[in-house]
Amino acid sequence: MGKLNQLPQFARELLMACPTAGSGVHPWLFKCAGALHRAGGGETEIAELIARAAAGCGRELEAHE
Repeated sequence: MGKLNQLPQFARELLMACPTAGSGVHPWLFKCAGALHRAGGGETEIAELIARAAAGCGRELEAHE
């Protein structure tokens, strides 16, 4: 997969739409993981992209998420 600009448009838009804490971060995580998996991402790359996209959402992501 690689860089963010190589992702399908729907996956880029989803990553850029992280809600704030208390507004659905957990469901967003699962949506992003599914979209990135369908786009061909590996587990490590998916986790890194989601962590970067969620930075500043108002809560820390836990490793098991």
